[in-house]
Amino acid sequence: MLDSSTFLSSPLSPFGIYSVAAFRVGGGGPWYNPNALEIDWINGRYAKNGTVYADQASLLTALAGGDPSAVASVASLRWTIGNFVPVGFTNELQDGTFDVGTPYWVPNQSSGGPATLEIAPPTAGHIVGNGAVNPRIDQKINPLKGKAYRLTGTIGRGTSGLGVQIGVGMTSGFGTPISQSPLTPSTNTYTINFTPAGSADAPDVYIGVKSSGTVAGTNYTTVDDFKAYEALPFSGFQQGFLSGRIRFQSMATGTGTFYLLSFDENAVNGTTPVERNFIRIAEVNGVMQLIVNREVTAGSTTNILTMNLGAVSPSTQHYIDFGIASGFVAASMDGGSPQNSLITNIPGVSHMRLHYGRQTGSNLWDNANTWLTINNTLIYPEGANPASFVNIGDSYGRIGGYIKNATGLIMRDKSAGGIDLDEIYNRVLANPSLNGQPTSAFDGKPNGGPAGNQAYVDKYELIGNTIGWQYMVIHTPVKTIIGSGENARIDFIANGLKALVAAKGAGYVVDAQALLATGGNGSSADNAAIAAGVCPPSLLEPDGVHLNAAGNALVVGNASTVGTTAWALKQMGAW
Repeated sequence: MLDSSTFLSSPLSPFGIYSVAAFRVGGGGPWYNPNALEIDWINGRYAKNGTVYADQASLLTALAGGDPSAVASVASLRWTIGNFVPVGFTNELQDGTFDVGTPYWVPNQSSGGPATLEIAPPTAGHIVGNGAVNPRIDQKINPLKGKAYRLTGTIGRGTSGLGVQIGVGMTSGFGTPISQSPLTPSTNTYTINFTPAGSADAPDVYIGVKSSGTVAGTNYTTVDDFKAYEALPFSGFQQGFLSGRIRFQSMATGTGTFYLLSFDENAVNGTTPVERNFIRIAEVNGVMQLIVNREVTAGSTTNILTMNLGAVSPSTQHYIDFGIASGFVAASMDGGSPQNSLITNIPGVSHMRLHYGRQTGSNLWDNANTWLTINNTLIYPEGANPASFVNIGDSYGRIGGYIKNATGLIMRDKSAGGIDLDEIYNRVLANPSLNGQPTSAFDGKPNGGPAGNQAYVDKYELIGNTIGWQYMVIHTPVKTIIGSGENARIDFIANGLKALVAAKGAGYVVDAQALLATGGNGSSADNAAIAAGVCPPSLLEPDGVHLNAAGNALVVGNASTVGTTAWALKQMGAW
């Protein structure tokens, strides 16, 4: 039996992030992690933060945390838990009982009117049409990015005779809603969920009520008892990251898409579930994937990350460790080397689902051989490395992929074929957030601007001054053709770069030409090239210009090969 009691933690200096080793088989101590939620369907065991529950019904009650509006249910092998609002969380809305009305709630319409908001004692509001088309009210709030919210309100047709709905959007009137209720047939209380779209830290979000047509004269719709609270998947959940392990049996079929674990914000469009913000572990045609999507633009979803964790055979046993947070994601399967990825932001979530997703009628997992552990703290898989480097250069910037493989660092690639050093400098200026990061620079062919040899070296000085010399690893350009007219310029630049770095007293120069000269294959062509001081042709692509895999690998080297890229980054402390 797998025992999750023993966590082996070690700091990944200098980032202050901890990793978790694989669970030991037959380890001592309790079967559960005392700082986690445990849903063990394999062995019929349930625990949360050190408390063991007799059955899943008892655990579901605990996860709801005494909130009558929280959801905690299981049916046909599938869990849904969510919408928990802890005691003490603040209503994001002002005047939710409509004792005051304006200025908190602003009346408006598509045309005609204008609509007005009247207070109807003891505590209700009337949206009076006055001939307005789609009369409505809105209140602008500024909820935090990366959080999910539960909105509840009571609305009615009143004397309007028209359907009316609650909605949430990024503009007044929720013309492109991020979540909205159905049109009420009479007077109903609705609960809908949302997380802000876009990238702002505290964006403008409009919560409102809108009628579905023209409301004549003094006819009105009714509004009352509006509340918008941050919501969590369950009591004790820590918003802002996901971390844990899921043991599972793969699907019996090797084709199709099936959801093992999903977190989402439970948005809705009328009565239709909406999937725009989610974090998911799925099997896709026999490959396990970690998927993150966000509603970057209101009304649509953008895939932020798809991480292929490995192939699985039908009906086989596996486990996935994962750590997911804004900025960095790492995951591994079956104790293998983790995959690492930088990420911008993760969505706020209000619900967790096992064995399906927000669209509850499809993509269904076919077995209950699952044991889920959700940690209370952010723990990455053992060996995860959130460190990164910046890759700048011309077409020789393809070396970045070899650096990534040799060091395990995540690459932030700003290189591009066909650009010159002037454009490389422009890209550095355009990405100030990347300054102060370990940076590999490889302009392998110094054609284009600056045209002058010393001007070229001076431009490199500007690049190093901008990024920070202590973070620079500069590769000398490469001579590839015996007797070429460019060789004298390359020699001048190579010597100038060495002198520049020496004068700065910081950074590293990788003498690519010297390293390549050590890699000849003994052929007459390679020997002649080395004697002439140019790159051996066996280390070049068929075009005779760019380094091939062997050439790139020779320049990148490893941590112990002095003078190589990997060695320089190691000396710098990048990995």
